[in-house]
Amino acid sequence: MESPLHACSSLVLILVAVVGCGGASPAAGEPLPPLTPVASASARAPRAMTPADATELTLACSQSIEALEQVPPSHTPILDVVALGGIGPGGVPLQTARHTSDSLFAKSGLLVKSGARFELVVPRGSSLRLVWGNKQDPVSRVRVTGCAGPRPWLAFAGGFWVKAPGCADVVIREGAREQKVRVAIGATCAQ
Repeated sequence: MESPLHACSSLVLILVAVVGCGGASPAAGEPLPPLTPVASASARAPRAMTPADATELTLACSQSIEALEQVPPSHTPILDVVALGGIGPGGVPLQTARHTSDSLFAKSGLLVKSGARFELVVPRGSSLRLVWGNKQDPVSRVRVTGCAGPRPWLAFAGGFWVKAPGCADVVIREGAREQKVRVAIGATCAQ
């Protein structure tokens, strides 16, 4: 005797075979209609980066994934407002993974000092791009507008987009202060 589940599965298979999986089929010799991609904004992959990108992002404080008491050894504090991985003499290069035929992604959390207001800027002419928080498209400027947190440092998921492994400059601006740092992305940097 067949189980009810097996009988139900058989019925579904018969219905699919008889009814089909879609609307009317094109007549013999007619081209098939084009496929329409279906993806939600949150599920789509970041687009390929281009040197023409001049976009910016204001980091949403609500997108912090963790609050920390102190900066971990993997990150270096800069201007006492942000901490980045992959910088400093002897800094361990960030690992990269190929995303498209012309871009690599290096995952690295952004640590933001609670209450700090600053921006991270990619110098003109650089192909480096940044992405943190829920922003999907790489940008050339990230603004932080004073996120308050339960601990001194807030962590944001994201990282760096590059065309090839190497050393990339990032400028941190906080008020009248500015500091350029070199990030080792898939390769060591001479300091």
